[in-house]
Amino acid sequence: DPQNPGRYILGIECDGQAYASARSATDRDRLRTQVLELFGWNVYRLWTTDWYRNPEREFQRLVAAIEQAKTITETIDKEASVYNEEITRDKPIEEDISAKDYQLAEITIEHPRAEFHLYTFEELGVWITEIVKVESPIHIDELSKRMVEAAGLSKIGSRIKYTLTQATRYAEQQGTIVIQNDFLWWPEMELPIVRDRSKLPAAYRKIQLIAPEEIYEAIKQVIAGAIAIAEEELIPLAARLLGFSRINDEIKQTISEAVGKTIQLGIVTNEGINLKIINS
Repeated sequence: DPQNPGRYILGIECDGQAYASARSATDRDRLRTQVLELFGWNVYRLWTTDWYRNPEREFQRLVAAIEQAKTITETIDKEASVYNEEITRDKPIEEDISAKDYQLAEITIEHPRAEFHLYTFEELGVWITEIVKVESPIHIDELSKRMVEAAGLSKIGSRIKYTLTQATRYAEQQGTIVIQNDFLWWPEMELPIVRDRSKLPAAYRKIQLIAPEEIYEAIKQVIAGAIAIAEEELIPLAARLLGFSRINDEIKQTISEAVGKTIQLGIVTNEGINLKIINS
């Protein structure tokens, strides 16, 4: 900016060696520009082939882009000076984006029986309720694992799986749990608590075993702490909140799909590349 040395009004992005060396077309054509715009840059692209074919035309286009950028910058400065007199810019909300450690339910089955189906549905329903009360929402496979471990068994066969399925339905009929898709909920829980699974054994840390609603809450918590954030930046933060230090493609895809679902549900909105929480 000739009127304000040290401030730039336009970024001119050219193709060339650095452009060709990008790891992927997405990095080259979309992400780099998005990141620059996120930091307030106006970006103009200049192609070598176009300049070679018609340098005068491309030069005039470039001059016009610079003049337009000057106008936009001057307008923004004027608006900012007016608003600064009337309001003070909101400070970022300092949210605690840490999550509580995941707590495993501890149940004791006295006098274990040789066969799982020898337990009554009432007995199994009591233990199921105890687990759900502590770990709600919990995937049915995780609950089955807890029950089998408490009974001193090594694996879940088809007969055990059938017995547990019937027992969970019995518990639901008694009103002690709620079954929602593949997850079991404590009836009094409306919104799940985001839980950090980083201290659990690896077998317990699987993204597909986390209720979608808990992932939604993790997404909301990250956005609330940042006020606005791009999805690429949100995904690793939400994953870390849930206890995943290493992020694979499955985790990325699951959280990305959850972001899309929060937008559909009217929980989150996207303004440009930034995600924001919709105030109710």
